[in-house]
Amino acid sequence: FEAPFSLQGQVASSDDAWLLREVSAQVGPTQINLDGQVGSGSTLAGTDLRLAMEGSELGALLDPPGAARLPDGPYASSVRVQITDKDVLLEGFQLEAGALNLNADARAPWPLDFSRGEIRVSGQGRDITRLIPELAGLDLSALSFELDGAAQWNDQQVNVEQLRGSLGAARLELSGRLDLPPDASATDMTLNISAPNLSRIATLDGTSYGELPFELDTHLSGNTTELELTRLNAQLGDRNIRGLFKLDL
Repeated sequence: FEAPFSLQGQVASSDDAWLLREVSAQVGPTQINLDGQVGSGSTLAGTDLRLAMEGSELGALLDPPGAARLPDGPYASSVRVQITDKDVLLEGFQLEAGALNLNADARAPWPLDFSRGEIRVSGQGRDITRLIPELAGLDLSALSFELDGAAQWNDQQVNVEQLRGSLGAARLELSGRLDLPPDASATDMTLNISAPNLSRIATLDGTSYGELPFELDTHLSGNTTELELTRLNAQLGDRNIRGLFKLDL
């Protein structure tokens, strides 16, 4: 990898941090701006840094795993990063790339291990195929999408605060608490999915299957030995499914 590089700004040191003032770097088509401080200790505790990036080709910057990808074209992104002895906080993350807009805040343990944390995210775009062209062997249609929600987790439970998503005319809502094994007694989670026509969302090998409405409404609860899908109501086309399912822990 070769690209023109330039760097300017002010860097100074104190007893416990490196101070960065209006530091900017140009790496090829990418402009990076830094302002704040970086903890000088081995854990980087005391870091409080504002980072901004912009460039002409987001798709060439990162290569996500699997079928996911980043949209081509110009982009701008910014975030504030804070590190303490126990946590890392990402505050006010923003990404704008053409028709894609993404905002997020997150907190996790430091050093990073994801044993607990919290995240709030919202985003929208005009074409899902610029991010995920296919899913589970299905070719997705070029539909607008939205996502908004928040979650907190630790080694015992996951709490979801009214996660809402849409893809074209399809809607998803998820909320509640999921207790992790071995005791799921306090699990209380609801899931609702509706899609007037699945064939408008994706095709299989280029084949559409006509009008195919889909509805799912269910509740998840549990105890010390099993998880239960209660109040399960589902419809796929002209077929209806109702019942209760149990999963042993």
